Amino acid sequence: MLRSAIQCSCGIGVFGAAWLLIACTHSSTIWSLNELKQELAFAPQLAVVYYPPEALLVEKELITYKYRKRGPVGFRYLLPGQVARMQEAGAQLRSSAGLGDPIVEILARFLPVWQELLQLRSIETPRFQESDNKETLSTLFGTEGYLLDFKTSSWAVYGLWDEIGPNVQSRVSYGVRVRLVRLSDRKSVWRGGCHQEEIFIPVLSAQELAGQDGAERVRAVLSRLALSCADDLEQQVLGTRPASDQ
Repeated sequence: MLRSAIQCSCGIGVFGAAWLLIACTHSSTIWSLNELKQELAFAPQLAVVYYPPEALLVEKELITYKYRKRGPVGFRYLLPGQVARMQEAGAQLRSSAGLGDPIVEILARFLPVWQELLQLRSIETPRFQESDNKETLSTLFGTEGYLLDFKTSSWAVYGLWDEIGPNVQSRVSYGVRVRLVRLSDRKSVWRGGCHQEEIFIPVLSAQELAGQDGAERVRAVLSRLALSCADDLEQQVLGTRPASDQ
């Protein structure tokens, strides 16, 4: 079952290595589609880059936590060291299953749409960069033209417990953020973001995740979420859906 945020974008994030935040946030597109067309029509360059993803979080143990739901925001408080263990489990899953960053699927699907919507004659091949610091990017790309950059802002597999209770759900989530940066003043003139999640039916156990079949299921879900986010970003460019920072 695919759950996507339409009026808001819901994300998972780690703050202070102490708790997870699940929240819905709104922000609006800075430039409209017509303004983007006008500005980029004569731009001397439009570079495209993507960055290393945030750490994959994988929950493989029953975590004692307090959950509080208030309005659009829920807080999940973690005990010390639990976030580090989730990051370690995520690194192990990436290594054992060869799990790559889903951002490559975002790029493959979204960039042709971006080029068509903005009526660009050509678009540069995406380049990988270690740092998303705007000053560093200006040094690399100069001060003329624009930079379109992408980053996997969150991805997680959680609710994986050996003993499945009646209210436990296994979920995979994925989030991405996109910026169009004007290099002359390093200002983000357009922003897009998406966060989506999918619930496993039936529930995926920790033992299943450790096997090849479980890892392949996670890979397939991440692919679906990434492609869905690419389609969501298209709607944000068109202005039919509010953009959201991730």
